[in-house]
Amino acid sequence: MRTVKFRNSEKTEVVGKIVCVGQNYADHIAEMGGEKPDFPVVFLKPTSALIYSGDEIIHPNFSENMHHEAELVLLIGKTIKNASEKEAEEAIAGYTIGLDMTLRDLQKTV
Repeated sequence: MRTVKFRNSEKTEVVGKIVCVGQNYADHIAEMGGEKPDFPVVFLKPTSALIYSGDEIIHPNFSENMHHEAELVLLIGKTIKNASEKEAEEAIAGYTIGLDMTLRDLQKTV
């Protein structure tokens, strides 16, 4: 079970799932030789993919092309569905910056 700790607080939250948004940055879509989709691509990563600052980044031996991207990370603190912009903003319990590691050689085969 992975948790996150709030800075300057003893409060922690369990990470239930990691929801990612892709194909939402035009320059990166062009770099990858893709076409802009009508809607951003939403996908999940397992919570086991989450590592903490100072942890070792594992580069699997079956990939030779690992890239990194800085990401804005939001912690959604309550269940919402079909939310208005205001409701979505009110559901944000915290935010930080993350480093997303992607195996580009595997990504291009999908």
